[in-house]
Amino acid sequence: MCLSALFRLILTQLGRSGRETKLSEQFQPRAGVVPDQAGPLWQKRIVFAGVFQSGKAAMQMAVDAGALLRETVSAKTAFLVLAPSAAAGAKARAAAALNQAGKAHITFLDEASFLRMVRQ
Repeated sequence: MCLSALFRLILTQLGRSGRETKLSEQFQPRAGVVPDQAGPLWQKRIVFAGVFQSGKAAMQMAVDAGALLRETVSAKTAFLVLAPSAAAGAKARAAAALNQAGKAHITFLDEASFLRMVRQ
């Protein structure tokens, strides 16, 4: 238990949470890309659900725009991007429940809406 607490403390000091490093390690801003700090995704937590026509390119675009990719929906999630196949899935239900309970203000986006937001 002591080692676990120490590990969490170290991760916190490094600006990471142990649960969310998998996507953070997989997707990094591309070399030479400078995110717009005034952009709509800057430092916003974003969750993707389902399989997208653009594949993983949408996730890379989010990271390049300064977003923080997360695997699970939480009260801190700002955007949930849903593929048609995931519209009724667990992540959508969790986000809707958080919104309805007043614990979050998660914006639901389809792939096309997300791509328009990123390309502005």
